[in-house]
Amino acid sequence: MKEKRKMDLQEKGWNENEIKKAESILEKEEKHDTHFSKIVFWSALVVIIFANLLVSLILIPFLIVLNKWLLYTTIVILAGTVGFLYNFLITDIGHLEKKHHLTAAIIIPILALANM
Repeated sequence: MKEKRKMDLQEKGWNENEIKKAESILEKEEKHDTHFSKIVFWSALVVIIFANLLVSLILIPFLIVLNKWLLYTTIVILAGTVGFLYNFLITDIGHLEKKHHLTAAIIIPILALANM
């Protein structure tokens, strides 16, 4: 805890033990947050996989039917949506373990290559 914050708490009548207890509570890592982040990570990864496959299947009929500009607009919208999901996944795994980063770095490019 910063010294200025400690001084503010002392001025409000906190004693040294209360400040140390508050400091230890604030610094303690909660396992619940990490567990929830893992659930969000795996859920987002599954959603990205299904979204990527769905986009691939949806685009096939449009490749035949739509004119060039409408097709490109559709592709940009779908790519932006899948990109948003991927960005959500990447920003969420910032505080997870290294194995989660490696999993995302392996699965998503393999999926992209499989869709080609």
